[in-house]
Amino acid sequence: MQPLLGFWLAAGVLGVGVTLLVLKPAVGGAGLWWPRAVAALLLPLAAVLSYARLGAPGAIGRDQPPPHRQTEADMATMVQRLSARLQAQPEDLPGWFTLARSLEVLERWDDAATAWREALRLAPEDADLLADAADAVATAQGGQLDGEPAALVARALKAEPKHPKALALAATAAQRAGRREEAIALWERLLAQMPPEAEAAQRVRESLAKARGAAAP
Repeated sequence: MQPLLGFWLAAGVLGVGVTLLVLKPAVGGAGLWWPRAVAALLLPLAAVLSYARLGAPGAIGRDQPPPHRQTEADMATMVQRLSARLQAQPEDLPGWFTLARSLEVLERWDDAATAWREALRLAPEDADLLADAADAVATAQGGQLDGEPAALVARALKAEPKHPKALALAATAAQRAGRREEAIALWERLLAQMPPEAEAAQRVRESLAKARGAAAP
């Protein structure tokens, strides 16, 4: 059975990133820009597609038959190597970020949540990391947003009140809990900063309509 395209694209992105981090030490003073810019700066789309097709970082850009396809087992091996390296270099923020994303692709949500917590240990007020961690922890809890995910979302919104993912998670949590007016306000805050024609904006409008309908007498 051929793997799904989505898995190959995700595995290509993260596989290259994991390989780079396993083979090379983190650059000193990388800072919090790295998690936000990794896809644009390190993993251009052409490289991702080549990696998905050829299955090895060293083969990117070479006109040669693919030696083998990257498999989930291959990626798991790279993740294991990165995890081992991080035990020796626990202050590597880019490494924890890449490990967390890789574990999500492998759907190892408990482990991904642990990796996000390690990233937050190094950058406790970063809204992007907080929102991603909340999402992973909630998924590990079967979609439950109460408890730790809610606390992480609150911290993300404190750090960045307009953070889109944090607003979406907070609105979802409020709507599920029956806090309708709160959910409406959060969906409206999120919608106000989105391009009206965006597909995501349409989904937000649908959620907002449901919240308003539930709040109607």
